[in-house]
Amino acid sequence: MRRVCFLLAGVAYAQTFSTVEAEKFLKSPIYSVMDKDAAGPSNDKHDYISYAPYWWPDPSKPDGLPYIRKDGHTNRALTAKGDANRFGETMRAIETLTKAMVATGESGYGRNAAERVRVWFLNPATRMNPNLEYGQAIMGRTDGRGAGLITMRALISLVASLKDLKKRKALTEADDRAMRAWVRDYLQWLESSKIGKEEMKAKNNHGSWYASQTMALELYLGEKAKAKKRAEDLKGRIGWQIEPDGRQPLETERQDGFSYSVFNLEALATAARLAKRLGVDLWKYKTVDGRSLRTAFEYLEPFVAQTKPWPFRQLKKIEPNALAKVRQLRDEQEK
Repeated sequence: MRRVCFLLAGVAYAQTFSTVEAEKFLKSPIYSVMDKDAAGPSNDKHDYISYAPYWWPDPSKPDGLPYIRKDGHTNRALTAKGDANRFGETMRAIETLTKAMVATGESGYGRNAAERVRVWFLNPATRMNPNLEYGQAIMGRTDGRGAGLITMRALISLVASLKDLKKRKALTEADDRAMRAWVRDYLQWLESSKIGKEEMKAKNNHGSWYASQTMALELYLGEKAKAKKRAEDLKGRIGWQIEPDGRQPLETERQDGFSYSVFNLEALATAARLAKRLGVDLWKYKTVDGRSLRTAFEYLEPFVAQTKPWPFRQLKKIEPNALAKVRQLRDEQEK
């Protein structure tokens, strides 16, 4: 199975790295939504549940309830009780294995990726119900909220992997129909539920990722008209999220203002890449007073290069590669 790739001027580095990671995933567990210790509020383990990461027991209360917020400080013991970690691992595995299959032609990577798709989404005994009613629950406050949908941004890369897995027959026609039915049901929930509508209206990065996620799912299902309208609507979001100088005030107000600014820009740049397929150029779009994705990127660059100090709160260290993903998305769209 193992294929060694020799490098020519570094061209194949990403492919080699993907293959090494794929080998690890071939030996790792295949998870399902049923692997959590206990069901959530619905008493149905098929329902995905996650816990809000920045919430902690109130030390002034005997039972700690209701939990209190500590922005930027993750309660890892709590989040580990839900499905988020295993879901994230599953999505990374599917993406990595699929890329390795495409890069090497080795069908074993595709078979493993396809099995992970079936276990998480399709098999009756282990499938996740197509909703996120119980995302980012807060102990003593709510069983679920719109913010929980942020984890589902991984579906953007999933639908790209599904196309490659089907093309190389790792997924059968029956698998493909079943997966499209799951996505269609989830998208209907996303657009009609109280939680989905709440997230759609979010002014910050949550609303940006909602738009990017729904566009990707609509394109996967062939709903191009809906996706194009969503892309056009994002011009308004660019107008209110980004200042003429490139600052993103709804993100800079957070404890990790730089990290959240990058996170929101990645969501919008991801949506822009999808929109370009529909003839909508969001990356080069600019409001009359100069608000644009490009301006937001240029605003952040000096802080990564450390030529200017970050003027807002930032708990985490700003890494030299912090803008790497957004830079890649930019380069794809400025060709």
